[in-house]
Amino acid sequence: MNRSNNSLKFSGWMSIIGGILLGAAHSIDYFASQETLSGKGIVFLAHIVLVFAFFGIHAAQADKNRVLGTLGLILGVIGSMIVTAIIFVEMASVTGVQTKQVLTASLNGPIQSYGPLLFVLGMILVSLSILRNKVLSYWGAALLLVGTVIFALGTIAGSGELLITMIGSIFKGIGFIVLGYQIGLTATHQQDNSASLN
Repeated sequence: MNRSNNSLKFSGWMSIIGGILLGAAHSIDYFASQETLSGKGIVFLAHIVLVFAFFGIHAAQADKNRVLGTLGLILGVIGSMIVTAIIFVEMASVTGVQTKQVLTASLNGPIQSYGPLLFVLGMILVSLSILRNKVLSYWGAALLLVGTVIFALGTIAGSGELLITMIGSIFKGIGFIVLGYQIGLTATHQQDNSASLN
């Protein structure tokens, strides 16, 4: 039980850290008026950390996840890992390395197109799962959902892309922070219950 509680607490912290990193990264790019190496580096770290957050959300909802929550976990984790690979290549391009052939190769083209889409779908499904199950924060899930939709709209916002993605990231970031805090509380509550039974 202690190991399970420690895993939940760790996932809660990862959710909080991931949320902070998401909001910070896109804010840096917005205020720099362009995509920056530091912004991309922070997004890269955020997506690595958020893999643990997805598992924490799934564990906190336990047997209530069903198909919606489990599919959201799978798509979110796979999408997040693909996004980290794409961002890694983009970080190299920001420093002046020629990466066009890597991103446009026949195998990588579909990955670059569908990887972020998997992450977005995973986020939406996880948010809907939280809203339906009523185990974790309604407001955390609502912020995740709204932030994800706003962020996705940024890709078609043209000159307003940096602003829209920053707003979406801040909403998502706050959502992850709220959920991470609650996951930590859930772990503490379970630990207290376990101690009182012993």
